[in-house]
Amino acid sequence: MSDSQSRYGIMNELNESKIQKKENLAKLEADVDQAVFINETNISGLQKALADRAANYKHDHQTWKREKEMSLKLMQSANKRQEAELAVEISDRENSYEKEFLAFKDSQERAIASTKSELTRYQKDQAKRIAVAKEIIAEIDKSITDLKDMSEKQN
Repeated sequence: MSDSQSRYGIMNELNESKIQKKENLAKLEADVDQAVFINETNISGLQKALADRAANYKHDHQTWKREKEMSLKLMQSANKRQEAELAVEISDRENSYEKEFLAFKDSQERAIASTKSELTRYQKDQAKRIAVAKEIIAEIDKSITDLKDMSEKQN
């Protein structure tokens, strides 16, 4: 009688362990899903910022240029020194705005690639942890089945 009580006690402990492992697995999977969602949202934001900037940078520059040229014309009569400074500013910007955009684009693309790489690494690491948790649960299930078979054979 104590032998079967011992098996039932072990089965009970294994069932409790299995429940705990399943709860841990569910939490781990939820954490992974949340991290993936956050990273994918971040990637989407970076991609949108890049697309928005790519779609508007020339127009933004042209608008900026038009405004500066208008300011330059209004100030010519009042202040010759300001006229020369704005002309230099326009020239500098005209020569560098595409380079600035390309530097921004390169920075965004590197950030996207880095985030994707980190996400892939994270998913691989978590997949390994999930697989280990599932193996442990499978071992517990096998132990429970073995104990049930032993009980049935003795009865």
